[in-house]
Amino acid sequence: MRTWLVGFCCGVCLLGLVQQLPMLLSELAIAAAFVACLTFGCRLWFIASLCVGLIWGALHNDHVLSQRLPGCVAGRTLVVDVLVSDPVPLLTDTGVKVGLRFLATVTSAADNGCVALLGRRLRLSWHGSPAMLSGQTWHLSIRAKPPWGFQNPGGFDYERWLLGQRLAGTGYVKAGHLLDSGATDANSSDTSDDAKSVRALLDSRLAEMELENVGVLRALTMGDASGLSSQDWDLLRVTGTVHLMVISGLHVGLVGALGFFCGRWLARLVPWMLLWTPATWWGALSGSIVSAVYVVFTGSGLPAIRALIMVVAGAVAIGLGRRTQLSSVFLVALTVILLWEPLAVHQQGFWLSFIAVAALLRFFTHRYDRHGWLVTFGLAQWCLLIGLTPAVALSLGQVAWAGTLANLLVLPIVSFCVIPAALCGVLLTLISPDVGQWGFLIADWFIGRATSLLTWFSGYSLDHVGHTDPWLVICVGLCAWTLLSGCPWRQFITLALLWSCWAWPVATGIDHGEFRLMALDVGQGSAIVVDTKEHRLLFDAGPRYSSGFDLGRAVVVPSLAATGPERLDVLVVSHGDLDHSGGVNAVVDAYPVGRIYSSVTLPGARDCSAGTKWTWDGVDFEIYHPSVQFLEGELRDNDASCVLGVSNARHTVLLMGDISSAVERYLSRRLPVDVTLSFAPHHGSRSSSSLAFVRLLNPVHVFISAGRFNRYGHPHPDVVRRYQETGALVYVTGDSGALSWESDSPERVVSWRKKNERYWTLPQPE
Repeated sequence: MRTWLVGFCCGVCLLGLVQQLPMLLSELAIAAAFVACLTFGCRLWFIASLCVGLIWGALHNDHVLSQRLPGCVAGRTLVVDVLVSDPVPLLTDTGVKVGLRFLATVTSAADNGCVALLGRRLRLSWHGSPAMLSGQTWHLSIRAKPPWGFQNPGGFDYERWLLGQRLAGTGYVKAGHLLDSGATDANSSDTSDDAKSVRALLDSRLAEMELENVGVLRALTMGDASGLSSQDWDLLRVTGTVHLMVISGLHVGLVGALGFFCGRWLARLVPWMLLWTPATWWGALSGSIVSAVYVVFTGSGLPAIRALIMVVAGAVAIGLGRRTQLSSVFLVALTVILLWEPLAVHQQGFWLSFIAVAALLRFFTHRYDRHGWLVTFGLAQWCLLIGLTPAVALSLGQVAWAGTLANLLVLPIVSFCVIPAALCGVLLTLISPDVGQWGFLIADWFIGRATSLLTWFSGYSLDHVGHTDPWLVICVGLCAWTLLSGCPWRQFITLALLWSCWAWPVATGIDHGEFRLMALDVGQGSAIVVDTKEHRLLFDAGPRYSSGFDLGRAVVVPSLAATGPERLDVLVVSHGDLDHSGGVNAVVDAYPVGRIYSSVTLPGARDCSAGTKWTWDGVDFEIYHPSVQFLEGELRDNDASCVLGVSNARHTVLLMGDISSAVERYLSRRLPVDVTLSFAPHHGSRSSSSLAFVRLLNPVHVFISAGRFNRYGHPHPDVVRRYQETGALVYVTGDSGALSWESDSPERVVSWRKKNERYWTLPQPE
């Protein structure tokens, strides 16, 4: 049986590790494996179970991929009836609620002449929405689009995340009204009227108390992390402690342990309970029940469900009086999760959760009794650092190096102070709200102390990972070998090698006199990286939205880490629009910047004025605009955008902001002609790229920084046609992902979407 379970789990997990699926070859391999199994008998049961796992996972993958919305729905208004689940508020940077984001299952849809929407799950946002509850049915007019995410080096794979959530597309609501407030959706966290009333009581009570850390308390007691601000998330992320302040497997295990000890203690106080079964059995039963109630009430995710399965399996073993290996419990939990949701292999939380538990189990096998609890606790943190560092680096592109020490100090506060006090507050609030407030007050005080410690650690802990392949793969193997060996000096050597892999600077691989340019995919915005042999420049830093989503932090900073040295010699901010300057603060906070040029006022910035020149490694840089008369005249904002030229002996590249045709006429006698590569001004807007300007530049390649399915219609078809009529090849970042061009191979443009193509990503449009 163990062989079957291991083979099945390996088969399903394999689909989360491979990047391409040549389906014909895989089908032949599966057929050959079954023939071999029938021929040679039980010696190939592992191969048979591996194939079963592959088939099980492939069927679910194929089903969800076939349900994805086609491109024809983009730009259309769709009229649908949907069943709402898991609504969460949309918050601005200041914490003001501006709308809701929710999951919607289409129950009825008008004919749209494109695709049948019935039964598909969508992720929708609604700005200015009325109150919504899980289980309600709404009639909505929506704009939807296929699953589409930014494609950049080191970036988050949003399309894979959507696949793991079984979502067919995303979109936003234009208008709608409530049809039915009937029974609650079975898949939502509000599983009954009683649960809703309890959650409402706790929510109102926490709001009345005006606690300093009410967002964390809501996350720990009700599973609602929407109250955590972007600053809270940043603090948890950079210190590697997200699992402490939101519900995770750790908290489920703590609740189960608390229920076990309370149940056993109660059984010993009540003699008649021991007449039926031992106190240990009552403890196991109460631990399972309390854990299950906690998970169901909070609507927790896969890590919590994994922990619940392990708690229940362990309780059953205790109740039956059997000595069960923890590795067997772990394997059962993994199998149940993959049977229930095989697409969990596309979720980061799945891998981090099970890798952490596997590392701890393997490390402490035959070692637990050799140390006291304090040493054991410290060794656990050391083990997690070694085991999880490669996985975190591969999935998130960054490592919280001081996370071990942060967890070592903060974990006991959360485990032994915050969680018990918060749970006591919940239970006492149901009896007497006045008494229950003391539990919340105590928990809030301890959360404040933990937050102070994390704030101190946040200045030292985060490092961005530049090497992702193949170094991290080697490190994963080294860490696995170290954990298996259990030799202390080998662990130190391996950890030193592990850190050196990321500490070693990323070489640009550029010769003297050559340069490389990469236009990042930041949606409807701009972020362009220029590298020479020893220097690096960033032109614009990507957009930041009112919701707090900062593409400077989410895309630009990880891409800089993945493609070159962790520094910026020059940052050019073309103008003040947030689609160009919104990510500046995130970039400046992450990397030291030598000089900043901008046409708007920024701290420490120099004026971006025409005539500014410098030379790096045989490559010339020159700012052509804005000139003094434009800065002193009426034309400002977009027309005051910086225009930068980069050239060597053979090639010239022009980087433009949002200048209009009026500025183009002014620059027609100042810019170089017959350029190799030019960026279309203003994202390909019709107000720019005049015919005379296009013919003057006569570029070989044209890059357009514009988002896929953007509401402005950029780039305009007339603009694209003008460039194509001159013989230029036109590329759009929203379609192609990040675009890379190098001066030593000027005819070649690399599309990151095509280069990084996976079986779950949509193909690049022709």
